[in-house]
Amino acid sequence: MSKLANTPGVFRIYNTKSGYSFIGQSKNINKRVTTILHNLEYRTHSNQLMLSDYIKYGILSFKVELLLETAFNAEHARIQYLYHYYHQNKLLYNFNEINKIDKWDKQSKNCIICEEI
Repeated sequence: MSKLANTPGVFRIYNTKSGYSFIGQSKNINKRVTTILHNLEYRTHSNQLMLSDYIKYGILSFKVELLLETAFNAEHARIQYLYHYYHQNKLLYNFNEINKIDKWDKQSKNCIICEEI
């Protein structure tokens, strides 16, 4: 895993074997990703599907990608990325947040960041 910025933004952790992605956001991307990987390593991560893939495929199957470095409304940007990946039929570890996608979809059809992807 490459060194990530200690800045706010949106990131994706994806598994090259299963095809699943986790879309997250944080005020400190590096710290958040490190915490997620630590929780996977010590089998304490709350996402059981992601933990199962970690156990099955190992740490080397996980890759991290910076999607957007921003201090401005990172949660809204994360929801837009979830929306984009969901509607592109991508597999999501955090599929339980689809209700946020549906709520966002009803509020706004204008997905600015999706044009960049």
